Amino acid sequence: MSDIGWVPKNMMILKMTPGEYAEIAKHLVQADSDEERAAFLFARQIDNQTLQVDRVRVPDRSAYEGASWEYLELRDGLLGELIREAHILGTALVEAHSHPFDGSEATQFSAIDIDGLEETAPHVVWRLPGRPFAAFVFGRKRFDSLYWNSRSSAPNGVVQIQIGSELLAPTGLSLGHAKGTHGSI
Repeated sequence: MSDIGWVPKNMMILKMTPGEYAEIAKHLVQADSDEERAAFLFARQIDNQTLQVDRVRVPDRSAYEGASWEYLELRDGLLGELIREAHILGTALVEAHSHPFDGSEATQFSAIDIDGLEETAPHVVWRLPGRPFAAFVFGRKRFDSLYWNSRSSAPNGVVQIQIGSELLAPTGLSLGHAKGTHGSI
């Protein structure tokens, strides 16, 4: 589990290959850039607690309205395109973005991230019925995650990443900051 010492009540696992993880990590947190970036994963649901990455989409600069060290804004219509692609593939949608300025062991979503996810996640779950929506934020050392499997603005839990037999645990720090989840870890 995590070395921070928490045990969440609800946890999912996102399985991916070492190559998929390397592609995402290389794109999201670049050594020579402090600019936030995003990646999107399309994942098949194996069971209620497990997703398997099927496809990775690493967008180029045209996907962003703006990006800097403190924010990332996706262009209008991109979320709709991603939902449509997930619908066609029959997969769940997973969003990942970076906080490259965060070199700590306490990576977590910002308050702005949480506000955006609490609006976006119920919409994605509604548009992709029966499939969860997961979000990750990656710092230079750690990551955090949240997932939703209902149209509630409050997340249901966190997501671990499994690469082969290695299991990577999120910090879990964001779950308690999301609306209506205080005391759920």
